[in-house]
Amino acid sequence: MQKEEFRKHLDQLIAQSVMNQSSDPMHRSDWIKIRESLQDALNALNELDS
Repeated sequence: MQKEEFRKHLDQLIAQSVMNQSSDPMHRSDWIKIRESLQDALNALNELDS
């Protein structure tokens, strides 16, 4: 998998986790943690390119 394709998948997962935060109130904090972890992974990937 190429980096750009991986970034695209991470972006999609981040967007889905944001949607799930509001649609799944019982697990909202879990979705927030998942989103933060995905965002950290995306940031780390971006740092590799700089």
